[in-house]
Amino acid sequence: MSAGILTVCLTVGMLAGTFTSGTAEQV
Repeated sequence: MSAGILTVCLTVGMLAGTFTSGTAEQV
């Protein structure tokens, strides 16, 4: 279960980072 939570956190972190980078580039 812990491994799954860590995977979700990493996935969310990557998506958030990509979204932030994309927004920064658009602005």
